[in-house]
Amino acid sequence: MRVSSPSTLLLGVVFFCIAVALAAVSVSTGPAWLGLDLTAGTADGPLKVEGVAPDGPAARAGVRVGETLVAVAGKRLDGRALATEDSQPTQALSDAAMRHQDAVASALQARPVRLTLEDARGAQRTVVLEDRPRPLSTLGVEFWANLSFGLIAALICGWVWALRPRELATRLFALTGLSMLAFTFGWAVHATVELAMDAAVLAPVLWLNMGGAVAYGGAMIAFFLSYPRRVMTLPMMLLAPACVLLWALSPLLPGNPSLDLAGQGGTVVEMILIVVAIGIQAYASRKDPAAMAATRWLGLSVILGAGAFIVSVALPASLGRPALIDPRFALGFFVIIYVGMAVGLRRHRLFELDQWAFRILFYLGAGAALLVLDTVLLVVLRYSPEASLGAALLVVAFAYLPFRDVLWRRTVGRRTM
Repeated sequence: MRVSSPSTLLLGVVFFCIAVALAAVSVSTGPAWLGLDLTAGTADGPLKVEGVAPDGPAARAGVRVGETLVAVAGKRLDGRALATEDSQPTQALSDAAMRHQDAVASALQARPVRLTLEDARGAQRTVVLEDRPRPLSTLGVEFWANLSFGLIAALICGWVWALRPRELATRLFALTGLSMLAFTFGWAVHATVELAMDAAVLAPVLWLNMGGAVAYGGAMIAFFLSYPRRVMTLPMMLLAPACVLLWALSPLLPGNPSLDLAGQGGTVVEMILIVVAIGIQAYASRKDPAAMAATRWLGLSVILGAGAFIVSVALPASLGRPALIDPRFALGFFVIIYVGMAVGLRRHRLFELDQWAFRILFYLGAGAALLVLDTVLLVVLRYSPEASLGAALLVVAFAYLPFRDVLWRRTVGRRTM
């Protein structure tokens, strides 16, 4: 079977990541945009307007901060509209929250969207919102940050896989990047929900988030049992992660912990198994200095990156306690793993890759920079196609290429006379 060239495979990875990013933006901007920041003191309390997006539909309709949102298209609302299904203690409550979300999302599909508001004196009024597309700037920092975390991991893992597509270790490592992209995609999209999202869309998003996290741990366990030295057969490598995956994804009875809590507990168990797998690999590589160095480097990166997230977010959540740090940006810890791996490629020649690996990455980066700049100039600045292409070529020629040359000489270039 003929395998495509590394450049072709890597280009496919880039286009796949672009498609995922576009899908995330499309799903996040799909629901009707209100332009409101809503809060509720209690589960059955009123929805208070805490903020109004400038020039948004609500602002144009005259909605003011401090008012209470009573109903959407005649459906009365309370604090349950903001009760996220992934924060419920039991699966029964999670299912109820999902049904309520779906009902509110159905009301938002009415055109035009009508909001019933109540002021501080109890007087009610109904306003009609314009049907306007949601601007990308309103998706929020949490969306862009977490989507970027997943894309960085997928690109780095895809780069390594494209250079060694036949090897089991690179395939498993690529699976970790794909799994991370899945759960960061789910997290990012869920963070953009303004009031409600259709359950047919929201449920798969939540499954991607939880399933991707569990699959990530399973792939990482199998990876450390196969690289740098294969210590057991593939079926045995997948036995432990498969058991955890079946436990986390098993159908839950209404009184059982919610799917999200089960997933958080699964990731904690998998982190323990990852550390065990690193220990097994270190013992198997003890007589091989190169393999031992690679194990130490990769093992330290994973323990620092994934371990920091588990200890600060997943472990407290599985115990029903608040996260130690802001969980909205905690997925950035995982980027440590892949940045450490990229640095380790040069220091320890991980996966037997050398300078030519970076050469392929840099040349592909030049092409990607040209496409991105051309798109930005054409869409954002509204240049003509000819002007945008010319400007992109100038920026690449006089900014990116000199920067790439300096970066190449400082990272992988050899000293010359």
